[in-house]
Amino acid sequence: FRGEISYKGISLDNANEINRALKLVMERVDVPKISGIKPISGSSKTGRKIFKDGADAIAAYDPVSKGIYLNTDVLKSAKAFAEYQKRAQEAWDKVMSNLDKLSPEMREIAERYKKAGRSLVDPSVKGCIIHELGHHVQWTKMPADLINSIKDIAANSVKISGYAGATKGEYIAESFASWMKDKKRIAKDLQEFFDSIAKTHVAAPHRKLQKRSKTEEEKTIIQTRWDARQATRTNMREVAQKLGMKVPTSTMTFEEANEQ
Repeated sequence: FRGEISYKGISLDNANEINRALKLVMERVDVPKISGIKPISGSSKTGRKIFKDGADAIAAYDPVSKGIYLNTDVLKSAKAFAEYQKRAQEAWDKVMSNLDKLSPEMREIAERYKKAGRSLVDPSVKGCIIHELGHHVQWTKMPADLINSIKDIAANSVKISGYAGATKGEYIAESFASWMKDKKRIAKDLQEFFDSIAKTHVAAPHRKLQKRSKTEEEKTIIQTRWDARQATRTNMREVAQKLGMKVPTSTMTFEEANEQ
């Protein structure tokens, strides 16, 4: 990746959505920058190796180089992405309507997706990039003992999404996507970890100080000083008028000054 970002072959709208995802995560989470972004066709020989979930995968994170690959076949235009979403919905409908025809293993997976009620936390372009950045968070920030402590993914994943149950890595990435979106479904230990790396530069609310009423003795002292000041100002005004200088026409009254 060499620190380079390329959107060659990616539509402007999709590139903007990717940038929004990057900005959102980098502003909200204390995580190292990715090493770059590289577009590649999912149907190419190299693309088939990178996008292990299939040629329809939107993006993939490389934990070795810490960069993100984008699938130009899906992201080249709004039409291409809409067709991808249509195929995904059709596949979902077909599987859900034929559960009894699936093998026991495939039916178990399909039932997990059905129970979760959604394939992904956020299937939009922005949501998918946030998911990939969830992998980045895991590989750059998450302690090994926390990763190793994650158990029973199949049972816990249904609270997040169907895809969260695929592997431990996808469970973490989808948990991160859920934390970024609503924070409502993820496990407590992951919630606490994501909270711990969140940037918390929030300004404290301004507290209006309550004014203290002055005593009669304090008011008398202030009045004496005020009268002396006014006498000095009168003398200065007379000097200024003789020199032809402009003199202010309004002054603050004692009552107004006493309210300060």
